[in-house]
Amino acid sequence: MIETSAIEHTAEVLQVDETYRVGGPEDWAWAPGRSDQRGIAPPKTVACTRAHLAVPVL
Repeated sequence: MIETSAIEHTAEVLQVDETYRVGGPEDWAWAPGRSDQRGIAPPKTVACTRAHLAVPVL
């Protein structure tokens, strides 16, 4: 049996100065029913949804 997991890795680097406002969790909240941050991606597959739900959010 093959088990699957959804893994996402994003790396962005910006040079900022002291005027940069650090964001918090509220800045990354998704609107209800969206499958991506901007709401433009198609719905996730059942297998992908199961993989996401299998990983606990700490």
